[in-house]
Amino acid sequence: MVSEEFRHRARVRVSLRSLQEYRQAFKLYFGFTSKNMEELIRQGLPGVDEATIENVIEHLKDLGMIYTEDCQYVEEAYLTHLLKPIHVKKLLSFFKKFSSETIAQPNIVYNLEFEEKNNKVVTESPVPFFSSSAVPSIIDPLASTSTFDSSFGYVNEPNKNWADSFIIPWSSFPREVATECDNKKRLRKTVYSEMVRILAENISRINPSPGRNNLRIIAKKVVARYPETFEDRCGDSIIGGCSTLMKKIEHCLENRNRRKDFSDLFEIKTNDSKIKKTSRNSYACSNWQPNQLPDGESKASQLQHKNFLLKEHKKLVRDEETIKQLMITTYASQRYTINSKNSVKVIKEEWPTLFETDYFINHAALLLGRQSICDTICNNIISKGKIIYDFFKTMQNNSTVSKCLNVIESAKVQLESTIPEIFGGILLIPAFFGEEENALFQINMDPVSTTELEINQERLTPFISTSGGNIFTAQEFLILIDGSVALQTTDFKLAMALLVLSFFVFNIEYPEKAGLTMEFIQSSEIKYCGMTSE
Repeated sequence: MVSEEFRHRARVRVSLRSLQEYRQAFKLYFGFTSKNMEELIRQGLPGVDEATIENVIEHLKDLGMIYTEDCQYVEEAYLTHLLKPIHVKKLLSFFKKFSSETIAQPNIVYNLEFEEKNNKVVTESPVPFFSSSAVPSIIDPLASTSTFDSSFGYVNEPNKNWADSFIIPWSSFPREVATECDNKKRLRKTVYSEMVRILAENISRINPSPGRNNLRIIAKKVVARYPETFEDRCGDSIIGGCSTLMKKIEHCLENRNRRKDFSDLFEIKTNDSKIKKTSRNSYACSNWQPNQLPDGESKASQLQHKNFLLKEHKKLVRDEETIKQLMITTYASQRYTINSKNSVKVIKEEWPTLFETDYFINHAALLLGRQSICDTICNNIISKGKIIYDFFKTMQNNSTVSKCLNVIESAKVQLESTIPEIFGGILLIPAFFGEEENALFQINMDPVSTTELEINQERLTPFISTSGGNIFTAQEFLILIDGSVALQTTDFKLAMALLVLSFFVFNIEYPEKAGLTMEFIQSSEIKYCGMTSE
């Protein structure tokens, strides 16, 4: 229900007849914070080192500048001891331009008349609270046309040109970003990844599915400010503009869009807007999302089954026959939870039994319509692995492949076995394509615990982590997804099968750095996994 306080505020007729009222309205409805002010200052000081910008920000805060519209009161004398004369003039000119574009005419009257209809609050007037000419371009990411749903509050629809005015959150990035950018150096991989994560997080608050055009606009802003740090390069040569950064943001958003929480797990609808089947996430799946529950099942019975499974999961002695049957009966509800873009951590909390190897395999078999899909993958790893090894053995002129072959030969000697020839085929594929082996594997020569693996884990896409050795000698193989251990086994070929199936089960795209390898593994020509390109 909508609170009385909100109804009262919503029915107020707002007359913006003074600058003070204008500022108060901005604070109330757009929630400006000091971060917006900080980014405004950064926009006006391109090329100035981060330390100087921080000093300017702190000084203007001390003088009382809190909101972006306060910039109109800044005078030259306030800045001369902090900035070079040209920088002072640039910043004041930027502030003046910003103010001239954003300060509304004093006598414009804006009406807010709301009424409650069918549990929704709707506007009577087609005129939004602020017209497009009155909204500062610097805060377009926060501006929106909104509808109010009594269950969830305002649902924001971003301005279609929001990317043009999106402000890069430089102050939120790791401190090393500013240092390296000022020194015109490339970022370390971990710092770059953290920057991309923060950037994606800020973008998703405005639009969870921004599209490539908007991401390209945002990436160009980053590259334009610090080209030496972010331009696409191959060695010392510049090979492009912002494609790498754009794709990294896109990839991060795609994986983070698996939502962290969800309120109704069992409401299966054929026309549910929250579950949209696409060629990307339903590829090769014959039973991606059942349109209805099994005969005799209801939302209440599905919840009852779920609670039973949760209780049984904690027991040492379990009713495995009933569990097996209920995991089939609740398949539609499991798919609904997964397809609602929950994180794997949330899915594991709701359906822990799904993350036991046998039940995961059964789920994948139902999803793909192939009862023996896991056995097929395991058998093909054995039957095709030696063929792949023999083929690549003829390519000694490829240095990466040759290095990988040497590792396999060393393992054969150490184990006094030819098994590394079979499993080594998996390592030779990324070596041939020039892709990164560590996109799919994390080698831990010493035994590691689940907790140790999950601490500070940055990778979201599925990969195999070994414990106590490499892929030939490890005591255990753990599949991590969304930074959490999802599945475990002591058999490498089974670990590979679980890895491949996890991309299908959880609607995850192949990692960019191992895309060709994964496509090759599942390709119908090689029939490595027994899947067809339907």
